[in-house]
Amino acid sequence: MSPLSSDWEAWEATWGYASDAYRNASIALARSQNPGKSEAELESLAAAAYTNSSVELLALTARTSQRLRPKAKVGFYGLPHKQYWPQAQLNKTQQGWNDLFIPVWEACSALFPSIYLPYESGCQDAGCQPLKRNTEYVDATIAEAQRVSKLVGGTPLPVLPYAWYRYARLKMLGWAC
Repeated sequence: MSPLSSDWEAWEATWGYASDAYRNASIALARSQNPGKSEAELESLAAAAYTNSSVELLALTARTSQRLRPKAKVGFYGLPHKQYWPQAQLNKTQQGWNDLFIPVWEACSALFPSIYLPYESGCQDAGCQPLKRNTEYVDATIAEAQRVSKLVGGTPLPVLPYAWYRYARLKMLGWAC
C-alpha cells in the first residue's frame, strides 16, 4: 500500500493525526504555492489547507450519500475522533479539532464513533484496573460524540457507536481486554 493510501482507516482528517506522508505532501504543495515563506509559515498554511480540504471532502461525501440514500443514517466510522487513553489536555485538543468539523457534522445524519478495544489496558502496575480504564475510554468517547452531536443546532444527531463484541463479553465477565 502506498504512503498516500486510499484506505479510509489509513487517512486522518485532522492535521494533528495526519501521517508524515500527508504532512510532507501538504507542506510541499504550500511551498510551491508560496515561495519565500518560512518553514513555520508553510506548515501553518499546509495545516489550514489540509483541514479545510478534509472538511470539504467529508461534508460533500456526507451530503452526496444522504442525497443518494435519503432514508439512510449517514456519517463516518470512527468520527468524531477520540484518543484511546483519555487525558485532559489531549481531550481539549481533540475537542478543538472536532469543533473545526462542524460543517461535516451538519452534513451527517448520525455519528458513528468507534469504541473498539483493540489494545490491552496499557497499565502494568499493581494498582492497575484495566477494565476501569477501558470503561473510561468508552465513556469519554461516547461523551465526546454526544457533545459533538449537539453542535449542529436543532435536534442532536443520534450517536451509534461501533463496538467490538469482545468488550461486552469481557465487561460482563469482569475481565479486561
